[in-house]
Amino acid sequence: MIANPFSYQKSVHLLKWLIWIPMKLLLLVCMLTTFLGTALACNDNSGDTSSPVRFFPVQVEGSGLEALLPGILKLDNGHLRIKYFDNNYLIIWPPGYSWRIKDEKIQIINEKNQHCATVGDNILVGGGETKSITEVEKCIGQKLPDNCEGPYWIMNDVVDNN
Repeated sequence: MIANPFSYQKSVHLLKWLIWIPMKLLLLVCMLTTFLGTALACNDNSGDTSSPVRFFPVQVEGSGLEALLPGILKLDNGHLRIKYFDNNYLIIWPPGYSWRIKDEKIQIINEKNQHCATVGDNILVGGGETKSITEVEKCIGQKLPDNCEGPYWIMNDVVDNN
């Protein structure tokens, strides 16, 4: 009897090998993409000295907190804060908020892409206070830069600005 060089066992082994290699490559590409995406997404721009706002923390989900904070919106060491008496709250902005420079002033833009405050304004914002770095980092989904001291105000909306 002559042996068949392409036996059933060899065919199954070859087929498994041909499927295994592309699956491992696909898994490697997925892992590399996830790693690079995470590393780039968590960049806090702390090294960007040309930008007046170096870190603009935004919540992953809305807070649902209902307290009110009046104060003056200030830029302090590259961070937007609300000054209220002796407290200088680092604002954790709601989802969808951003900032821009217009007429040489820093403006806050809400989730509807509307101007809602300018640095120097007296404003009233809703939300709640926390002193917990862990709570803030969970809220924004990333680590805070070293120079972002509290207290922190997890904001839900600009109620009024003058």
